[in-house]
Amino acid sequence: MNESEIANEKAALAATKKRILIIDDNPDIHQDYRKILVDSEQRVALPAVDAFFGQDEPTEEPEEQESKIVLDSAYQGEDGLQKVVAAVERGEPYALAFVDMRMPPGWDGLQTIEELWKVAPEMQVVICTAFSDNTWDEIIDRVGNSDRLLILKKPFDQIEVRQLAAALTQRWSYENQARLRQEDLEQLLLERTQELQHVSSHDQLTQLPNRSQFQLELNSVLQEPQGDMVGCVCMLDLDHFQKINDQFGHSAGDTLLRSAASRMLSQLDDFATVYRLGGDEFAVLWCRNASEAPDFAASLPERLRQMHVALRAPYDVEGQQLYCTSSVGVSFIPEDGKSAEDFLHKADLALFMAKKDGRDQVREFITPQKQTVCTLKELVADLEKALSKDEFLLRYQPVVNTQTRRVESFEALLRWNHPVHGIVEPLEFLSAAENQGLIIKIGEWVLQQACCDASVWPADISLAVNVSPIQFRSGNLDSTILNALTKHGISPDRLEIEFKENALLKDEKDIESCLEVLRELGVRIVLDDFGTGQSSLSYIRQLRFHKVKLDREIVAEATKSDDARLILKAVAGLGRSMGIETTAEGIETEEQYELALAAGYTQAQGYLFSKAIAVQETLELLQNPCAVLATHDEST
Repeated sequence: MNESEIANEKAALAATKKRILIIDDNPDIHQDYRKILVDSEQRVALPAVDAFFGQDEPTEEPEEQESKIVLDSAYQGEDGLQKVVAAVERGEPYALAFVDMRMPPGWDGLQTIEELWKVAPEMQVVICTAFSDNTWDEIIDRVGNSDRLLILKKPFDQIEVRQLAAALTQRWSYENQARLRQEDLEQLLLERTQELQHVSSHDQLTQLPNRSQFQLELNSVLQEPQGDMVGCVCMLDLDHFQKINDQFGHSAGDTLLRSAASRMLSQLDDFATVYRLGGDEFAVLWCRNASEAPDFAASLPERLRQMHVALRAPYDVEGQQLYCTSSVGVSFIPEDGKSAEDFLHKADLALFMAKKDGRDQVREFITPQKQTVCTLKELVADLEKALSKDEFLLRYQPVVNTQTRRVESFEALLRWNHPVHGIVEPLEFLSAAENQGLIIKIGEWVLQQACCDASVWPADISLAVNVSPIQFRSGNLDSTILNALTKHGISPDRLEIEFKENALLKDEKDIESCLEVLRELGVRIVLDDFGTGQSSLSYIRQLRFHKVKLDREIVAEATKSDDARLILKAVAGLGRSMGIETTAEGIETEEQYELALAAGYTQAQGYLFSKAIAVQETLELLQNPCAVLATHDEST
């Protein structure tokens, strides 16, 4: 049993005992409480309280039971605080405190309560007084407006005291159990998310990191101060691997892939990482700090040659010796570029030349090829012209009600119609737009165009627009949104502003203040790609989202992985308990849809229902709401 389970078991055990603290300077009062609460054999049955806290009412009359109340006494506020501190440290907190208002010469009741709640904020408190020393407003000014505070006038009725004690300790017990269950759920979700992150970031056959992890780690390396890191990016293909699959079967091919991965790892040191990108494609990222290893960069060509030679040796596969050479393309850090795209593109060009020149060789990126590379500077220059040349366009993917499959909203998705390269996806240019500060103008255009397009939809169809953390930091996102809504006559409650989970870790304060303004406008707030980032349930409570969209990776894994299914169900349950909508993204099959429907998701989105379509097609879809445009021509 781990520490968390031990703590929860101890807390659950403590919750079965009704621990009550009496803080009063009059010893006779303590005796009165003891007679009323402990010595009496009568048990007050409160089925209505059980029902209020979500428990089924008993079908039979409850039997009288021995009291489980533990009663402790303190005669001054300071003494009471010491007992509360000790009880919390033992893991046996008090559920309820009866506190006298006047306790000379020490603290009065209000100061006592203030100090108690600093240590045990969940504790229920009853103020006991025979005088009107303070009005209710004055009490609230001192200790705050809390539903954990009641006033009991002296002299008090025995039944009233007994009922208060039963109801308030029961309430504390239910709240404590609910808190523990929520903590367990958060921990389970965190553990399952971490496991799923490993699954989603690693190749299951070789257990090497995959393509997405390669991109992340390459970007991370390049964030180091310029000139500090030296190394290389390698793109590697196994030559004619498909012939091995065709001749000896996929089992033999899988064995050879695992052996090749093992050989690469054996030739590299702790500063290198091998990735499987898919099929027979691998990559190597090999970097060190230049000041720590001044000879490292010069040694790389020879060390890569040794790895290449090791891959030539025969493979023992199912009792046969198979041969498979490799082609390797290399770009060097920092001399061959500045961005991840630069190094990947140049390593790919070098790999292309290795294959073109007969395979089974290592080729470095060379000067003649550099003349053909489209640089980041050129990309930024094209982006700056794109707005003025009206090259951006929007596509809309419908979001449907899971029960009826009727369209309830559309998510606006940005595309760039490049004059040379054609339709360019956001992943290929948004990073550059953010880094160069162009995302503000692009984001303003998206909001204006999307609201203009949405103005022709029925009033019950919502519009979802994605925003960047940089737009939050700009300080004028709220006014930009209000301007677009007003100009095109869109009601604020039809607009959904989406942002990704990882933005919370970078710009939480900027986001929180901006979201408060947007809520006041009536705009709906949506957390996108929930489930694979680092945020917790506390963000959802704190930022008061209207909707949470489950990350498509979890949906994709849910039909194959028990862990992913658990997360899928847990997020739907979280939405129900918190009264917020939930959307399952990336629904591509009926099986995935049925899982989302059974789990209780309110909405679904994906190719099963429709690809991203032009605004004219949205009108046709709305006129025929049962249509399903299950095409895969365009990525979402």
